[in-house]
This record gives sequence, C-alpha cells and structure tokens, in this order.
Amino acid sequence: MRAYEKWASLMVILFVFALGVLDRPAQAANSKFVPKLMVGYNYDNNVAAVDPDLVDPVAMQWISYLVGLDASFKTQYYLLQLGGSAGYDQYINSSSELKNLWDVNYRRFDYYHLDLHGLFSYTRPNFAIDLADDLIRSRLISDIFQTEISDFSDLYLYTDNVASAQVRFRIKEPLSFLFRYEYETLVYEKPPTDDLAQPADLTRQSGFGKIAYAINPRAVISLDLRADQWLYGDEIVPGSGGTETKVEVVDYNYYYALLTFSYNLSPKTSVAASGGAR
Repeated sequence: MRAYEKWASLMVILFVFALGVLDRPAQAANSKFVPKLMVGYNYDNNVAAVDPDLVDPVAMQWISYLVGLDASFKTQYYLLQLGGSAGYDQYINSSSELKNLWDVNYRRFDYYHLDLHGLFSYTRPNFAIDLADDLIRSRLISDIFQTEISDFSDLYLYTDNVASAQVRFRIKEPLSFLFRYEYETLVYEKPPTDDLAQPADLTRQSGFGKIAYAINPRAVISLDLRADQWLYGDEIVPGSGGTETKVEVVDYNYYYALLTFSYNLSPKTSVAASGGAR
C-alpha cells in the first residue's frame, strides 16, 4: 500500500471517529479552522566565500507558493486534528552547479511539496490513547538526516510517512505507564537526471515504553525502554540486458534503556539525573 493510501485510510478512520463523537448531544463540541497562504521569494548566494571570477556553486533564485488548512474538533474526552498544506517551488534563475550537468535545465527541478497530518486522541483521567499520522513530500534530505550528504542533497524528492499509536494509563495512583509504536516509510523518487544517484529507501519500526513511579508529589523515578529497527533497502541496481533489481542495503537495530530521577523544586523548576545504556 502506498504512503498516500495509508494516510487516506487513517484519515477516514479518524473522520468516522469524529462523526460518532460530535453526533453525541450530551457532549459539547467546539471546532477551529486556521487557513494558511504564503508566497515567498528565495535568493541563495554565497557572497563572501566565492571568487567573483568563478561561478557561485550555490547561487539560485526561486519562488515558493503554499496554501493550507488546519482544523480541530474537541469534546470533553475526544480530540481530532486534521490539517495539511500544498505548495510549489519554481526556480527562476540559477548560476549553480546545475548548469554543469549535461542537457539539464534548472527548471526541471521544480517540484510540488505536500504536508498532511492527523491526530485522534481519547483521554480519560486514568487512560488515554493517541493515533497520529504525518505525511511529507518534499526535497531537503538535510531536514531528515541533519547533514548535507552531497552537493545536491537539497534536490532529491522524497515521501516520508510516520504513523504512530500511543497508550497512556495509570493502574494505581503512584504508578503510570506509556507505550508507543511508530512505523515510518521514506521513499525516494528517481532523480530527474542520471548524474544524481538515487538513495536507498528506508523502513523504520520503533517501540517505546515508559514506567514512572511517583515517590511523592515532587519526586518521580522512571524507566525508559526503546527498540528501533532501521531497514535501508529497495536500492535500484542496473543489471544486464537493461534489467533492474532491488537489493537490501543495511539492516540496523538500536536499543536503549534509561533510568531517570526527577524532582520538582517548584511548579516551574525541576532537576533530573539520568543514566542508562544503548
């Protein structure tokens, strides 16, 4: 199932929940809608670090268009949030390294970007469940990995979808639990030119659990446990006779445990000490 289809399925489920909740006359409901509209001009230029006689490798101009809407519906026990934005980036000039690519016009790198998000939350005094999904389609790999991995790291198109389910509950007054599961798919599109290599897709699963015990109203001791599986795969490898195959690249597992003691000195001030292993 594609990322768009997963997001649409979850949105339908959340909408059905909302209809059932808002249809109850015993619960007063309130709603809020926030529209978004933006047109921006972007100019990127390395003014001080480039020899004026050379072509600036980062000089570029483009216009961004964005329109979106966020909506929320809330009752005493339920919260539904749906929102999203869609935009288009149009390059209007470039003296960058894009011109060094054979037969490539920088306007070929124009792209649409999409950001959709949804949240359903059911909360009672001793129990709460949260379902959320975020779908992002954009370029900027640096937004995900927090690093520039190549000269063209801002030019790869990707679709990133993160779905999560979380449960919080309290059995007895001093003891509380939290469990969360996340599933992420990061899919890259084939670059618009063969001079750019296509990164490997990513599938991530994360499980998180937290147990907290309140020694007294100010002191709390907690244990955090987490396990992640990162699977980089589906890299397209050219084969003989014009065929293409997909191969698994990396399978990475990650675990950690953290024990924390926190103490509230005042309603706005607290101190904490933590120790753990990973």
